Amino acid sequence: CGAGYSCSHPGTRHGHNSIRVSVQGQAECLLVFGGEVNDFHSAPLVTNEAHIGCFSATALTFTRLPTTAGNRNVPNVDSSRTYPSNYWASPAPRRDASVAIMGNTGSENGRLLVFGGFTNTVGQTARSPVKDYLEQADYGVNAFNDLWYLDLSLLTVECARTAMCTSLLTWHQVDVPGGSSRPLERWGAGIVLDPQDNLYVMGGARYDSATKTYGQLDDTYLYQMRDPFYKFCAATGSGLRSAKAGVPAHFYIKCHDIFGLDPTTAKFQVDIEGDVIAGGGRINPTPFSMGSPGLYKVEFRLLKVGTYTITVKVGRGGDEFMEGIAGIEPQTTRYNDVFEFTVSATNPTESMSEDVTVTPGDTDPRVSGANGDFLTASSAGVVGSFSVTARDSFENKRPGGDTVNALMNLWDVAKGRAVDESADPQTGTVDDNRDGQFTVSYRLTRAGIYKLDLQIANSLAAQAPYMVTVHSDVAVPEKTFVFGSLLYVKQGDASNIFAQTRDRYGNYIRVDPVVYPEGIENVVFELCKEPLGNNTDPVANLACAGGEEEQGVGQSREYAVGPAGTTINPDTLETYWGIYKFTFNPLVQGSFIPQVKHNGTYVSCYFDTDLVGEDATTTTTTTTTTTT
Repeated sequence: CGAGYSCSHPGTRHGHNSIRVSVQGQAECLLVFGGEVNDFHSAPLVTNEAHIGCFSATALTFTRLPTTAGNRNVPNVDSSRTYPSNYWASPAPRRDASVAIMGNTGSENGRLLVFGGFTNTVGQTARSPVKDYLEQADYGVNAFNDLWYLDLSLLTVECARTAMCTSLLTWHQVDVPGGSSRPLERWGAGIVLDPQDNLYVMGGARYDSATKTYGQLDDTYLYQMRDPFYKFCAATGSGLRSAKAGVPAHFYIKCHDIFGLDPTTAKFQVDIEGDVIAGGGRINPTPFSMGSPGLYKVEFRLLKVGTYTITVKVGRGGDEFMEGIAGIEPQTTRYNDVFEFTVSATNPTESMSEDVTVTPGDTDPRVSGANGDFLTASSAGVVGSFSVTARDSFENKRPGGDTVNALMNLWDVAKGRAVDESADPQTGTVDDNRDGQFTVSYRLTRAGIYKLDLQIANSLAAQAPYMVTVHSDVAVPEKTFVFGSLLYVKQGDASNIFAQTRDRYGNYIRVDPVVYPEGIENVVFELCKEPLGNNTDPVANLACAGGEEEQGVGQSREYAVGPAGTTINPDTLETYWGIYKFTFNPLVQGSFIPQVKHNGTYVSCYFDTDLVGEDATTTTTTTTTTTT
């Protein structure tokens, strides 16, 4: 051995385990762990020591390896330094443990894996635990199901061959997730590593403290050593905090295996849950590798506004064998795309759970809608309103702020164009309620059919255009006028006059003749003898204003029949709104005064339409009809 060092033979022992190891690719050695150094009948001395024996052409040199299993008296340990409490952690002394070497290549020493084993039951220290086992002592033995590894990366050829060891080798316990999925305590199990560093544990012996019986096991367990370890996986990215409806969002997952190295492969389960997700309330996007070992990207797209919860599990073999990732990512970088994640022994055990808020996407004029009675009908002079709801492509309400316009043109239905194409459209007043809804108000005084175009951001929206029927206001007798054969008629021949009713804005009274075949206005025709009376009080409602009415005349009244003799105006293709046709047949000759009363009030405006050009007569006073 080197000067100042001492070699250490493992000595007589039983229940130990040994395995071949290549140190730095230069020395073929035998690694020995644990075991019992006293005989069966003596007080037991079970150990957790690790010895290494290296072969030369003529000798085998053993060295007790300096590890954190109580070996503080080595040159590189600073007695003045305060070490973390878990720095000196190590497997409990044991015998009949199972061992394997992992990652022992020409360039790397790898790790010594130790699983299970047993020792005396607490308080039973009189004899070897194997004697208790062989004699089936009812107080049993203390078996283990923990998994440890000894990091051999700092082991040098000099240390192995000459005991000139300057570095402390550290033990690490593998934090195995799961409860019922973990193997039972046992000893003498068979273990083997496959080329992907998956560790298989098979069988072994055990003591059942409940039944106080010993038995053998025939189960097989798998440790996926190079898979991502749930405590060493963290997530970061803007998609953990916010997303826009319909727009792809993302976050990243960074993982290490139980050794703090980049994993060779991974299997994740990503759940994004929310009440507004159709078909079960969750989606499960699949992470994909970013090329860099251990780095994965998750992309997802949510369509509905709301708050969703994101959880990520890692593992294999189904949901019951997966664990929620619980790595540390500082709050300062958790929601950007930069990792500050580091492996730490103090990582929390709480699984990651993030709430992501989805906001509306961009306004889609095609999906936005409008609602309200005044969207399709109104009355002249009435202030009507309806609502427009701005939505994105997935029917989420927008928060407001959109530009909404309402443009109305009086429409010629027959010609399919505006009545006056040179006129500017009427516009509605738009109030933004700041919740995705807009209130549109308008007031039109001209009756008719209007084409209503609704625009959001200058695009036709909300299923527009709409056809708005603006009805007339109530009839005003003072606005009624009469036209037809008023000056000259022939005895015994039928003549026609027409009373056109209007509202205060001059609109023809739009009463549907299909619904009201006789109209709704009290309009009467009188043929009066001269002179006309002077009592025009509508309450008195005297015929010929108190004068004498000619009885020798036949007459009839029709509603919505115009000069063309039809109910449809051939020029506009609309109904002859608000018009009353009187057909009268004087049976005597003479001069008479034709009068039309509307709701008891005499009409003051008359037009004779039998004469044309310069001979046409318009009057607002009493007109005398001559019968020949």
